[in-house]
Amino acid sequence: IEVRKGIESWTSYYAALRRTGEEVVQFDEIIKGMENAFEAGETSEEEDSRLHIMIAKAAHNVIWLHMMYTIFGVIQEYLNLIWQKVYPDTGDRAILLKQHRGIVDAIISGSSQDAYERMLEHLSFAEKKTLVFLSKNSAHELLP
Repeated sequence: IEVRKGIESWTSYYAALRRTGEEVVQFDEIIKGMENAFEAGETSEEEDSRLHIMIAKAAHNVIWLHMMYTIFGVIQEYLNLIWQKVYPDTGDRAILLKQHRGIVDAIISGSSQDAYERMLEHLSFAEKKTLVFLSKNSAHELLP
């Protein structure tokens, strides 16, 4: 998560400055998918990954985008397990949805510093939840 904090906070910052109208529509579609999944009592790990990749796309920096594809390609199975094991209750999932909505709102409104801070807050929450899980369970439980 340390690497993701460094990359994704800045991709969020630049996405807020560089996003296009078409990308705004895509952000809205992804968030609506997350909201629909939440309301149906389902997880939204696929939409979560799509959102983080979309943010990198909207930053319009090919190096950051390539890095995000690489990171998510390597950790996709891990992220699916995280959703199942670290965020088992709807309270945590509601927090994640609210955080994702806040990041998207900041990007859409062009508030680059707010987008940076909201992404950092989101990834810090994910880091904290993962560390709490690992303090009580074996790391092997998060291996595919």
